[in-house]
Amino acid sequence: SVLCFAQPFARVDDFQLAVGANLVLASTFLSGIAIKICTDAGGASVASEECAAYFGIGSAEDITTVAIVLGGAMLAVLSLVVTWRIVASARDPTIRLVFSGREPILELPKGCSFHGFLSHVWGTGQDQAHTIVRQLQLLMPGVRIWLDVDNLSNLASLESCVADSAAVLVFLSAGYFKSGNCRRELYAAMEQGKPLVVVREGNEEKGGGSAADFRAECAAYCSDAAAGVAEAVFARELIVWLRAHEFQRESLKQIAHQLLAASPSFARPAGVHQLAPGLFIPGELGCMRFEVPVHLLVCEANAGAPRFATQLQQAVDEDELTAPRSTWEQHTPF
Repeated sequence: SVLCFAQPFARVDDFQLAVGANLVLASTFLSGIAIKICTDAGGASVASEECAAYFGIGSAEDITTVAIVLGGAMLAVLSLVVTWRIVASARDPTIRLVFSGREPILELPKGCSFHGFLSHVWGTGQDQAHTIVRQLQLLMPGVRIWLDVDNLSNLASLESCVADSAAVLVFLSAGYFKSGNCRRELYAAMEQGKPLVVVREGNEEKGGGSAADFRAECAAYCSDAAAGVAEAVFARELIVWLRAHEFQRESLKQIAHQLLAASPSFARPAGVHQLAPGLFIPGELGCMRFEVPVHLLVCEANAGAPRFATQLQQAVDEDELTAPRSTWEQHTPF
C-alpha cells in the first residue's frame, strides 16, 4: 500500500518488481510468525488447538508446508513475470539509452500532458505525421504525442494545446508555412518558448524538399510573424524523414533524442550526461568494418555511382577503426 501511494520508482517495471518482491517478503514474514506461535504453545495438543483457532491448520508442520508452497509459488510467478518482460523486450525492441542500455524515463514537465505536439499540414504531411506518432509509441512505450485526429476537439484551442506540450514537433512538407493553422501552432510555440524538433519530408515526390526550399517558403508566408521565425525553425540541422525501415528508425531516434532533451529528466546535469552518448534500438545495424581488402566495381552507365564510390572510399580511409583500404574502378557495361 505504501509503495502504491508513494510511487518511489520512475519506471513501471521497477515498481512491479518491487511490489512482487515485497509480497514475497511479507508472506515469508507472516509465515514465520505463524510457525513461531504454533511451536511456542505449551504441549502438542495445546499447539494444535491454537494453530487451528488462529490459522485453521492443525500443526506447525502443516503451516511450514503451506509457507514453503506459498513462497515457492510466489517466487515462481515473480520469475515468470521477469522472464516475460525480458522476452517481450527482445521481441518488441524499444529505444534505449546507450549510457545504460535501458529505456529512457519519460518524465513530463509540470503543467504538461504531452511530451510533444505534432504540427503538420494535412495535404502533404498527414500520412507520415501519423506514421511518426505510431512508430514513436511503439519504440517509446508511454510517450504521449499530441495529434489532431486523436486529441483536437476545438480548433480555437490550438494555442492551449501547444502550451500543454513539452516540445513542438514540426513536420515540414510542401505547403506547411502556407497553412494558417500551422503558422498559428508555430508562432504559439515560439511565444511560449517551446523547444522545436524540426523534421523535413525527404521524398520530393511526396511533398518533400531541401532546407533551402523550406526557407524560401517560410520567407514567403511568414512575413506576418515576429522576427526570428526562420532562425528558430532552421537553428539546427533539420532531421530528414526517410521511409525505408532501417533509415526511418534513424530518423525516429533523432526525433526521440530531441524530445527527451526537453524532458526534466534529461535537463538535469546527470540526465544530460546519460543522453549524450545517444540512443540505440536492440537488433539494429551497427558499425561495420572490412576484414579483408575490398575491390568495388562501378558501372559507368550508372550515373552518380562513381561519385558515391569515391565518397565511400574516403569515408573508409578516414575511419581508423576500419581495416584494410578499399579501392574501386569503373567498368564499361557489356
